[in-house]
Amino acid sequence: MKNLFSIILPDFFKPLVSKYKDQYADCLLAIYNSYKSEISYGVDRESVVSTLTEYFNGRTDDISFDDDNSFEKDSRSKAQKTINYLKDCGWLDFEDEKNYQQNVVLTEQAVPFIRTMNDVIKNEETEYQGLISQIHAVLQNEDLYSKPYQFILKNVVSNTEQLDYCGKVENPSRLNVENYQKLASSAYFSPGYYVFLQDGLNCTPRIYVSPETDVSDKDTFDFLLHVGALLCAVEARDSLLVGELYLRRKMSFDKFARLTQFIIEPVPAEILFSLLFGRMYNIEENEISLVLAAAKKKLSYKFESETLEQAFVRCFKENKVCLTLPVVGMNYHRWSPYSDFLDGLAENLRAEDLLVQVEKIRKAKHDFYSSLEIAVQAEPYNPADENAVAVIAESIDAKIAGNPGLEKAGYVRAAVAKIIRAAKPEKMSFKAQLMRIDCRNVVLKIEL
Repeated sequence: MKNLFSIILPDFFKPLVSKYKDQYADCLLAIYNSYKSEISYGVDRESVVSTLTEYFNGRTDDISFDDDNSFEKDSRSKAQKTINYLKDCGWLDFEDEKNYQQNVVLTEQAVPFIRTMNDVIKNEETEYQGLISQIHAVLQNEDLYSKPYQFILKNVVSNTEQLDYCGKVENPSRLNVENYQKLASSAYFSPGYYVFLQDGLNCTPRIYVSPETDVSDKDTFDFLLHVGALLCAVEARDSLLVGELYLRRKMSFDKFARLTQFIIEPVPAEILFSLLFGRMYNIEENEISLVLAAAKKKLSYKFESETLEQAFVRCFKENKVCLTLPVVGMNYHRWSPYSDFLDGLAENLRAEDLLVQVEKIRKAKHDFYSSLEIAVQAEPYNPADENAVAVIAESIDAKIAGNPGLEKAGYVRAAVAKIIRAAKPEKMSFKAQLMRIDCRNVVLKIEL
């Protein structure tokens, strides 16, 4: 069993037992209450300095930070030195951004202590069973309803206004949801949009709410309706889809930043890479600061000595990575992901045993697409780009005709190919599989 004092710094409680404990406690609470949903990825140091300067402007007493009892009289100087002192004691930490901005973040050890301080002052009981208990985001496989993917979201009410995620239920068959409200997830993601989806994504999210639970709060309800699809995509390790789903409902997910970061924790670097480099639609780092913050730790990103591209090259050199990426340039090549023959299989269905026949056709089409051979390999001889990485796929019509053969389908985006080739210059072929097909895109899962 871990001991508390083996986790916190030796001087952790020093601010709260010092001569100036009132000021330090007030400053910690002021910082804590200024964070709200940004608590997981920090606040600009200058904003924190302004908050504390305003606090010290309202006090007439001086404060000393040195052993020689020299006193600070200037409010801004008091704010700066208070921040540094609280960092030295283990309450705060600093994070440097690429634009030379410095963020101030509360340490993991500090948050629960300050939260309790805040609750004691307001004479509020911390409701750890809270607003949402036993909410099951049931991700039901379309084929195997007896094996749903079920998740529990339990709310811990606090001034950070966050939901804390308690993990996946391993034995869903033991759950009794007979009297629960059953909510249909938002249609912003639906398997019906796709020509083909791998099994991990071919599911229908459901939200079950216990009878005693009130989810009428607009932000909470909005989050719950959209989180099921996000959990599906993370479970399937589809980094591109996770990123795209996050972007579509960014405002909703950012209101529960800590929980969202916890959910995407298995694949934040992959999400960042797929969004910044994989898509044809450019996006800036500051537009996805929540994802960037989660990815920085995974990448061990050293912004002062490397670019983000260099960080990914280093990461891919050192680690085995799976990415989901779209195929680009398909208009210039013969291969097509669509087939009139496959689309026409349902034209002559009979009324007798209709559901059985539909299921057989659905399974046959799924198995057919899953069986297509996909090759992703380098093209160092390409006159337009020596870093080019081509995508070659088995011809659908030729396979149906009994004449299997590969055709050029397109490429991965040039920005992706440049990083992949720099990280793996000796590797010419990459294992890949078809992940999903919709009316506009073909997406692959590629192992580096």
